[in-house]
Amino acid sequence: MEIFQNKYDTKKIVTYFCIVALLCYFLPFIILGEEAYFTIHDNLNCEFTYLHILSKTNTSFNYDRVLTIPQIMNGLPRCFLRSGL
Repeated sequence: MEIFQNKYDTKKIVTYFCIVALLCYFLPFIILGEEAYFTIHDNLNCEFTYLHILSKTNTSFNYDRVLTIPQIMNGLPRCFLRSGL
């Protein structure tokens, strides 16, 4: 009988821990209401744009340190961008 009691206590502790963790996560939104802000880490649009510019300038496979791409940040060196694959 004691085995079931320990499992029940463990589940209870885990459940309370999860509730407290969720409460801590959402607490700023609850307190600040409409004035709360959060960031969305979305980089899908810039990755597509960089690859498109690389393909249009025919520099997808050119990793020269001297080569710059003038359309990206007023001349970003090609070696700072990811592979064109």
